[in-house]
Amino acid sequence: TAHHACVSDVVRKTNADIIGHFDLITKFNEGGKRFSESDPRYVEAAESALSKLIPTNKIFEINTGAISRGYRTEPYPNDYFLNLIREMGGSVTYSSDAHNAKFVTLGFEDAVKKAQKAGFKSFKKLCKSGMFQVKYWLLRII
Repeated sequence: TAHHACVSDVVRKTNADIIGHFDLITKFNEGGKRFSESDPRYVEAAESALSKLIPTNKIFEINTGAISRGYRTEPYPNDYFLNLIREMGGSVTYSSDAHNAKFVTLGFEDAVKKAQKAGFKSFKKLCKSGMFQVKYWLLRII
């Protein structure tokens, strides 16, 4: 898709530290109402973008913003792409994409479960002194 072609070039264009909205096109596609997320054309375009993005060692965002706005019931990217990001050696972080302070951490518990289900053992967290890797087992004792 055109979206994934643009996304695959985002690091070159912006030198962004975090790849946000990798799967943005699904924001309004809850339940596959607009297109099939398993359509080979869509999957191949996304896989192609990932093959270009993963080697940049940038962090992929798991976004919960569409939940607070009522567009989705779960975070995106979808499970298939999260699995692929992990298998290809990528890392993740979380963003609520909040436009309202009361939604800053909305959906993070589900996002963590989704990442763990995809096989991630840690995530990246932005702190004042930079990005740090947090192992999920540490969350149980904090």
